[in-house]
Amino acid sequence: MTALLSLLRVYFRYWRKHRLQALLSLLGISLGVAVFVAIRLANQGALVSFRANIEAFAGRATHRIFSPAGHPVPEHLFTELLNVPAVEAATPYLRGRLWIQRDSTAPLTSLTVHGIDVISGADFEAFEAADPDSASPESAIPRKAMRSLTERLLAEPGAVLLSRRAMHSLSLKPGDRLRARTADGVHTLTVLGSFAAPEGREAALADAAVADIATFQEIFARLGTLDEIRLRLGDGGKSAIEALLPPGLTLEAAGRRGERMENMAAAFQLNLEALGLFALLVAVFLIFNASTFSVVQRGTVLGFLRCIGASRRAVFTTLLLEGLLLGAVGGVLGVLGGVWLAEVMLKTTSATVAEVILDWHSATAAVQQDWETWFTGVLLGMIVAGLGVLAPALEGGRASPLAAIRGSHGAPAHPIRLALLSAMGLACLAAAAVLALDSQGSVLSGLASATAIAVGCALLCPLALLVLSWLATPLLSRLLGATGRMAGRNLRRSLSRSGVAAASLMVALALALAIDITVRSFRQTFVVWMEQAVTGDLYVSAPKGDGGGPISPMLLERLRAQPWMAYLTELRSRRVVLGTREVRILAVDLNTFGRRARLPVLRADPEQALAGLERGEVLVSETLAYPLGLRQGGSLRLPTPLGARDLRIAAVVQNYSFPSGVVYMEQARFETFFGRLPVRQIEVWLKPGTDAAYARRAIGGLPGGGRLKVELNAAIREDAMRVFNRSFAITDLMGSLAAFVAFISVVSALTAVLEERLRTLGYLRAIGVPRGVLGLSMSLEAALLALTATLMSWGAGLAMAIILIFVVNRRSFGWTLQFHPESGSYLFLLALAIGAALLGSIYPILRATRLSVAATIREE
Repeated sequence: MTALLSLLRVYFRYWRKHRLQALLSLLGISLGVAVFVAIRLANQGALVSFRANIEAFAGRATHRIFSPAGHPVPEHLFTELLNVPAVEAATPYLRGRLWIQRDSTAPLTSLTVHGIDVISGADFEAFEAADPDSASPESAIPRKAMRSLTERLLAEPGAVLLSRRAMHSLSLKPGDRLRARTADGVHTLTVLGSFAAPEGREAALADAAVADIATFQEIFARLGTLDEIRLRLGDGGKSAIEALLPPGLTLEAAGRRGERMENMAAAFQLNLEALGLFALLVAVFLIFNASTFSVVQRGTVLGFLRCIGASRRAVFTTLLLEGLLLGAVGGVLGVLGGVWLAEVMLKTTSATVAEVILDWHSATAAVQQDWETWFTGVLLGMIVAGLGVLAPALEGGRASPLAAIRGSHGAPAHPIRLALLSAMGLACLAAAAVLALDSQGSVLSGLASATAIAVGCALLCPLALLVLSWLATPLLSRLLGATGRMAGRNLRRSLSRSGVAAASLMVALALALAIDITVRSFRQTFVVWMEQAVTGDLYVSAPKGDGGGPISPMLLERLRAQPWMAYLTELRSRRVVLGTREVRILAVDLNTFGRRARLPVLRADPEQALAGLERGEVLVSETLAYPLGLRQGGSLRLPTPLGARDLRIAAVVQNYSFPSGVVYMEQARFETFFGRLPVRQIEVWLKPGTDAAYARRAIGGLPGGGRLKVELNAAIREDAMRVFNRSFAITDLMGSLAAFVAFISVVSALTAVLEERLRTLGYLRAIGVPRGVLGLSMSLEAALLALTATLMSWGAGLAMAIILIFVVNRRSFGWTLQFHPESGSYLFLLALAIGAALLGSIYPILRATRLSVAATIREE
């Protein structure tokens, strides 16, 4: 043990003299760990927040009754349920949103209002009123005061409780009145005080208000209706309740909605975490590079240590411990950086999943650290460093003492070793093909296939570097004479070092290219789909989530009578639970929407698909067809109020608007199964020459039109692209990672090569080779290395993009993306690699050209 500590002290003096090199190694580890930890923390924070938002006041409920289509639940059902013996407890629930503006200069503040029965809801541990005189956000008021507050919530019109955060942000105190706006007008509310959120749901209820059910119904004009009923059922209660429910209502176990949301979000999050793992893979190569350089640079020191009695095992063990210690420090720095990055990501990831999956306004999410986060981050840092330093440590332990003292550190790559590496690379590529072509494979096997491609191409980089330098040497010799010939030959002689640098650079560039092609292909597919599906000039909808009613038939007739109106189609939909999926059924008006929307049909003629709709068949989205194994000409068993129905599938279409699946059904067929539902959304086509903004103002000026939400086609597309770009903002980090790795790889490789060639460079200077020739030769080596890595990365990146698009993405989301390989930033990556290589070669060149000839060739 004492001997190991002595060796570590020797190594510590080395790192103290080479602080910049130690810093770069730490950056490589911490960057990889930070990306992974940030993605993981952001995913966990988003899930916790979404789960809390969904079940904010669920308490001890075991089931809930609701309408999958989003229709109101009749209030009288709640009274009937209280008489069912199997119902141990029941409470109604409503949810809406209002806006508050304290003065004309203050911005509008949105509050989510939870309507609960303060009497029956208490049995579900819904909430507690907070003590206004206590600084603790969870301090409950005395029981006597609580009874008085409950009576006031029941008796006083407009009485509400606000969260402490809302009270503070609005500068309110108990007894204040405020004016709040809903879709139906302006109301005066009385703030009785604040409430303490249920444990673990403080963030979800940070901007919330609580009102008694009667007060809520009055504010939002929801008399006689509920959003859902929460239940606690005893044995046999499920069958008794299902027999009592009217058509259109569903009994669901508590937590199922959150479970569906998590299942829908899991693929999105798994792909993000895969990016973090790829970043760690790049870090492994980076540490390998840096460790190899440090071992070469300390070759003489290691030789002396071996001469004075240090065993090979001791040298290897201490080098490995050194790397693990470096990894632990990098892991700590990576967790700190990951926490900050996660806070930034939560503003994008959580908002994206909230808007796309929950179909609600963005949830409040927070980064939640725990011991597991720190343990995972530090462990990953040590694993990355351990894997990266393992081979250099073995090399250092096996080094010949005499050769090390003489400065003979390096040797050309042995043909057998080169052949072995190449064979291993080909084996990895073969394994990648097997994993990708396995029709029963999972998402993880697809990611493993992409990883195998990266590793396989990395193992082939030394061979590619050998071939390219061999092919380039005659051309460089013809153009630059001895300088070009020396560059090509030196690159082959230092293959054991330059091959590693090329491999690490290739992995970083391939990852950046694969993600770039995938995201750009996804974006172009999304744009095409938007152009095909969003064809109306205006989309008009009734207020959502605020208690507003549907669009009245009279208002629809007024809209049809407008002189600027070309077409108007009513958009009706119904949500049904299909197994574990919540599927949206869309009613299609063939005379307008069906003919003008140009549905993006897969592998079928659109006209034949519409003809199938007219015959009573259905179209299903690819996101539903792929996981359920549905296909054109097959059938879909769909639950309806009239019972399950088997419907023939006319075609499969692309639709990304509802991740769990969409079914298109002809309008008359839809009404046969689900009745003529109230209209809450319409699509409008304007006559040529009509200004969309003018039509929007005209709709707002109609009686009852002021409460409608009117969206322009361009605004919808812009908002959709905003959400899309925000979803993939994390991928921008990969470009920065590639640039960083490119620079460090070249610096490490060329400096390591320089250490091995010191005596040779001294002899060259002694026989009169000019400094400029040496500098130009080393620059050519760096450029050839970058060119090899870039060309390899093009092939690897393309292959990885194919796996991500046609395997991972399909298995994750069920989407088929259009493949656009031409959209990759090939030339940019080439310029990035060569630029970084030339920049990274400056230090080695300056050192090589300033060598003392006598000191370099002197042999003690």
